[in-house]
Amino acid sequence: MVLKRVMRRALGGDTRGSRASPSRPTSPQPTPTSTPTAEAPPATPALGSIAARLAGGLSDSAPSKVLATSGAATEDYSDVQIHSTETGESYWGTLDNESSRAKADGKELVIDQWECIACGTCVENTDAVFILPDDAKAVAFRQEGDMELIQDAIDACPVTCIHWTDDPGQFESLNDTDGNPVN
Repeated sequence: MVLKRVMRRALGGDTRGSRASPSRPTSPQPTPTSTPTAEAPPATPALGSIAARLAGGLSDSAPSKVLATSGAATEDYSDVQIHSTETGESYWGTLDNESSRAKADGKELVIDQWECIACGTCVENTDAVFILPDDAKAVAFRQEGDMELIQDAIDACPVTCIHWTDDPGQFESLNDTDGNPVN
């Protein structure tokens, strides 16, 4: 289901209503009474996105790892500070959300690779933190990044396999960042 939505977006639109249903006759589309002054250009997905590569037929020449465009992998987070809310809760960086609070609490970002379906949603949200090697499961290779994008990746994961935890050993690791099996 998620892949269908990604493909529709990559191809430039929603195709759900394009086929006529035998039980429901199609009605003619109303013509607009006013002419729009400017049309928005069609959305072009990032060249590194999974859907764009599939739609563009670039699967054979695709890079060995799935890449996205969100997040700057070269960003330096060494000077980020821990802040406190009015209620005394700590959060890491400038944004107060679940991920920044977990980071401030010293929790580690992990992916339960046993549950991961390798859909690439986490990488699409921020490739500065997540990587999806070919024929393997996603890996959180950094603990720092844009906390808004990390939280978006956690919230968007279709199988909820991304976690902040005190005990990373409780989640199974099947492969490393290169896709090699972990013993």
